[in-house]
Amino acid sequence: MATLGQHVRAFLDPRPARWWTLAVMAVVLAYADGFLLTSLTGAVGAIQRTQSPFQAWLVQSAVMIPFFLLAELAVLWFVRRRHGAAFTSTKQMLTSALLIAVAATIVGVAGVAVSSAFDFRLQTNLIVAGSAYHDHGIVTPVDANACTDVCDEIHQTLNGDLKGVGFAGPALLVINVVLIGWMLMAFGGRLGAAPKRAVVEAVPEEQRS
Repeated sequence: MATLGQHVRAFLDPRPARWWTLAVMAVVLAYADGFLLTSLTGAVGAIQRTQSPFQAWLVQSAVMIPFFLLAELAVLWFVRRRHGAAFTSTKQMLTSALLIAVAATIVGVAGVAVSSAFDFRLQTNLIVAGSAYHDHGIVTPVDANACTDVCDEIHQTLNGDLKGVGFAGPALLVINVVLIGWMLMAFGGRLGAAPKRAVVEAVPEEQRS
């Protein structure tokens, strides 16, 4: 029986693609999807997280790179089990690229969902803290679970965050499909290694007659 190490090595095998191809794709996808995540945070997220959007984009995208790489490896592991360690047709390669786009979208939506959940917690705390202050600075305790105006505001905030996650799914899928298609063209229309070309020896012209 295969050991755990053998299973891990089999999963980390990049074939039928190449490591540098997967690395470039993971970086591009992470920073593109991370840009949408940061934009949604600025639109519907907690105000505390909108102070340094450029820095947040860089950090969040960098954190997401390993997850995109794992998603790519998972797709290629599935492809190897079904079709072997090399692409045998253009259709197979394009199907694999589309599966990578879908897997990347799942990772991107998961990232948006986690970010939105964190935003919602910060927003809820801010709403509860702000509603405790009445006119003239009088402070009264507020129960966040009570059905008051606080509940309505929290509900509206939750709806806004959920709409952001719902918007992210289709938007990320379109972005990822377009980016992977663009990268396929940049890679010469392939994900795997270039086919070996036959070496043609030059023959002197006087020997051809």
